[in-house]
Amino acid sequence: MIKTQPSHSLLTFQKAVEIARNSPHLRYTLLAEIRPILDVLITSIQGEREQDLKDDEKISITLLAILVDFEPCKASIWRNEAAMKRPKLSAELKEKLRNLRKGCDGHSLIPLSGCTKAEAEFILVKVGEAEESGLVGSHVAVDIPLSINEGPRH
Repeated sequence: MIKTQPSHSLLTFQKAVEIARNSPHLRYTLLAEIRPILDVLITSIQGEREQDLKDDEKISITLLAILVDFEPCKASIWRNEAAMKRPKLSAELKEKLRNLRKGCDGHSLIPLSGCTKAEAEFILVKVGEAEESGLVGSHVAVDIPLSINEGPRH
């Protein structure tokens, strides 16, 4: 679906992530396809505080948080599954996520809670940048609304 779309809209990404949501291997494959675009969308964010972010910017971070939520594994011939490696993020994206993590105050650090700070923290943990975070080894999967119409975010 992503490869056949002439334009890469956030709505298309939302639909693709919703389809891939229940399969770690699909999330991994989709992440490889749209990470470069999400990288540009997130690193171009101007605000550092959650209240400064536009809905599209928050959705981009949420989509990335959903897509990085898998455990790396080796290939399994018996289950017909490819290997999944830890995602690599650009230095600029990691820096932006660190800044966003600092810029949101007053929210709990429950990963994928709808709080940009928690989502930025969760992404950093999943890509192996956990040494400076308080969430090492923590993982809570919460249902995140993917649509702007599904209610306000913190």
